[in-house]
Amino acid sequence: MKNSLKMRFSVAFSCIAVSVIIICSLSAYTYEILISRLADYSLSLSELNEFRFQFGELNNVIDEYLESGSVESREKYGDIRTEVTDLCEKINQEYSSGDDDIQSSLAVSVYSTFSKYIQQTDEIINSVDRDKARKLFNNKYSKNSGYIDNYTEKLISSRYKTSEETLEETNDKIIIFKAVLVFVLAGFSMLIIGLAIMVFKDVIAPIEKLSRQSKQIANFNFDINIDIPKNSNEISVLSENFNNMKNSLKEFFETNEKNIQVLDELLIHFEGNEEFKDYIDNHREVNDAIFRQANIDHVSGTMNYKAFMHCVRDDISIMDSEKNCAVAAVEIVNFSEISNIVLDGADELLKSTVKHLNYVLEKSGYVARVSKGMFLLFIPDTNMSEDIDKICADIINAIDGEFVYHKVKQHVLARVNALVSHSPKSEKMMVNFVINGLENIEPGKYGISEGYF
Repeated sequence: MKNSLKMRFSVAFSCIAVSVIIICSLSAYTYEILISRLADYSLSLSELNEFRFQFGELNNVIDEYLESGSVESREKYGDIRTEVTDLCEKINQEYSSGDDDIQSSLAVSVYSTFSKYIQQTDEIINSVDRDKARKLFNNKYSKNSGYIDNYTEKLISSRYKTSEETLEETNDKIIIFKAVLVFVLAGFSMLIIGLAIMVFKDVIAPIEKLSRQSKQIANFNFDINIDIPKNSNEISVLSENFNNMKNSLKEFFETNEKNIQVLDELLIHFEGNEEFKDYIDNHREVNDAIFRQANIDHVSGTMNYKAFMHCVRDDISIMDSEKNCAVAAVEIVNFSEISNIVLDGADELLKSTVKHLNYVLEKSGYVARVSKGMFLLFIPDTNMSEDIDKICADIINAIDGEFVYHKVKQHVLARVNALVSHSPKSEKMMVNFVINGLENIEPGKYGISEGYF
């Protein structure tokens, strides 16, 4: 099937799955770049700062030894010396062979000066004459300590500067990735919205309409027209099958009625044949029983009160709590007077009224005749009171006017009472409310109420 719902939904869900994979991949990649860069910068700067701190501690221990000459300070010097030497070796390996010439030169300067400085401090620590060692350190060796501090600080500053530039580049990439993510998310959202619209338009709405129409077919209302969607999907095929079934059933019952008429005519020629008469009467009773069971008003062709209440009860039992529904009572006030004047024309008035009511509803609800000149309407989904206001006004404009039958004109007086209900609980309360409220409505007018029932 060219526009199969299965194929369309498969394509839609595949697009959603691809979009989810793209979003997750971009997010993971962006996160990995940011975190890894920050981790690298943080680690390298922490090593430089740790070296500077430990180097300062090393100089403090040397000063302490030159002052006191204690064994403890000598042992402490050995521990710190090992740690600072390892840190200097790491800095040399990381920066001396890097792409940045400035950082590479500074790292080499730190490493070479530090190596020379360690040899000098070892000589001082191992010297027997501490006074001579103190003078040598203060006058000569301490200069190398200053050079190392200077080189280290410049290396840290250069690293900070490079880090900022690289982080800025990373940030630019992240901004690009964010833009792509926003674009993908927007497309993903539009895809979800499109899928939701497609589901509602092509699946939910047609099925809801088909469900309402099939209920009337189940009640043997064969005058309803099944809307067949233009797109050739499974629902359109289902609607067409329902329509064919309705036409077949309608044809069957019309044929049955014609057969009864033929039998009635034959009965005239076989007058006195009680067996044949009993056969016809039995056949007529069976046919009438079928239509009585079908809950059809034979004059207007609509469902009767019993069928209407059954359909409303089913509709409100499955209704979404966020939706509203509406019930309206339409009464031809002077129906009895018109019936006495036009006689058989009263049936045509009822049929004309039903035609107008169905036209006003535009197949969004259903109609039932509940008494001589009174009809009930049910609209399963109305969002605003303005909707029902327009429907009531259209009903008055369509019905309240001149009716002509065999050149006899009669003015039809109609009135309407409607109720927009939120989360209805009882179909009887709704229907009784609109019927009882008709007494307060003047002919040619309509009234609308809202509430919970």
